[in-house]
Amino acid sequence: MSAPLNGFSVLVVEDDASKRDRIVAILSAVCAETDTSIECVGSLSAARRCLVRNVYNLMVLDIALPQVEGGEVVRDGGMQLLREMNERDLYRMPGAVVGLTAYEDILELGRGIFDAQLRHLLKYDQVSDSWLEPFERGVRDLVDAQTARRMESAAYGCELAIVCALAKPELDAVLEVEWDWRLRIIHGEATTFHQGAFTAGQVTRTAYAAAAPRMGMPAAAVTASKMIHYFRPRLLVMTGIAAGWKDAAALGDLLVADPSWDCGSGKWLHDADGQLRFLQEPHQLDLDPFVREPIRRLQSDYRALGDIRHSYKGERPDGELRLLIGPVASNASVIADGVTLERIVEDQNRKTLGLEMETYGVFVAAAESPRPRPAVMSIKTVVDYADGLKKARFQAYGAAVSARAMQALVERFVDWEGLVT
Repeated sequence: MSAPLNGFSVLVVEDDASKRDRIVAILSAVCAETDTSIECVGSLSAARRCLVRNVYNLMVLDIALPQVEGGEVVRDGGMQLLREMNERDLYRMPGAVVGLTAYEDILELGRGIFDAQLRHLLKYDQVSDSWLEPFERGVRDLVDAQTARRMESAAYGCELAIVCALAKPELDAVLEVEWDWRLRIIHGEATTFHQGAFTAGQVTRTAYAAAAPRMGMPAAAVTASKMIHYFRPRLLVMTGIAAGWKDAAALGDLLVADPSWDCGSGKWLHDADGQLRFLQEPHQLDLDPFVREPIRRLQSDYRALGDIRHSYKGERPDGELRLLIGPVASNASVIADGVTLERIVEDQNRKTLGLEMETYGVFVAAAESPRPRPAVMSIKTVVDYADGLKKARFQAYGAAVSARAMQALVERFVDWEGLVT
């Protein structure tokens, strides 16, 4: 089960039947005018199974729970489950969590783990209804927010827009994806757009793809802005190739930028000794968390990554395909000196994975677009180390693998109904 397309899905984790019935009665009353599904389980193990398979708008979580049905109650079992969910990508995090506990000491202990956006811990009292009003109010606020997001999502025009730096090999690789591509001509527009269709969640969805007229952040930003204006996508993706930092990424690795920044941003001036100096001022843009989670699921799906690697029939780099999420810098010029990328790692972000020329421009185009804004991501393949060696050897492979990884992500891992920014 996934969250209802136009409704509200709830997981109630509660082992006490009378308490569970009261919770369900409140949820049913608050959500009476909403397409709502309520699933109830009574143990931590059952909750884990549900959270692996399903996506929920809300989880109502008793803190004192048994590991299995009928087992001994663990007083802080619900908090243990939340910690496990935070630490492991196996679970699909609910949109919101409301915890209930009758124990005063657990209430105080739980403040730390519950003191986060869309997480609330309430004191449950068997002999008093004092908990009912804040619980009902919180659920009503969540339902109203879901309704508002659904109304806003109607303003999107399509699911996906793909920006490539160049037609060859990046856009060519995207158009090799079997999405029934056709030309989409817009009168008076110089850019050539391609329209395709893909299936995700048993729904046929629309994608557009285009290449910038030249490499670099300005051209990519303009192309991305055009696609946002014309097609209003939920998700804007850049595919293609990049240079990797040799100590962090291997040839053939996929890099997902988080964050992205213009590593050439700053100011040149003369210091007190008359020496010309560059003062860096990088502005970073982070990956949208609603995109980060499906990327992490693809990252841990080794079979899917293996299939992507082997889908390319030409020469491939050695080793298994890895997907890395981390800092990727954008630079205005081609770097092939073997030194500049090392300086970026040393001076700007020690965790830098690689370097390319366009992603920051695409991120800015998405961030500065009118609502509803698209979520944005960049997924590029390492084809060299910015040292001038093996410049063209793996470019075709890199473009193809990047496009196929994008395909797997949007067809199998993205929650399209929940992707509203």
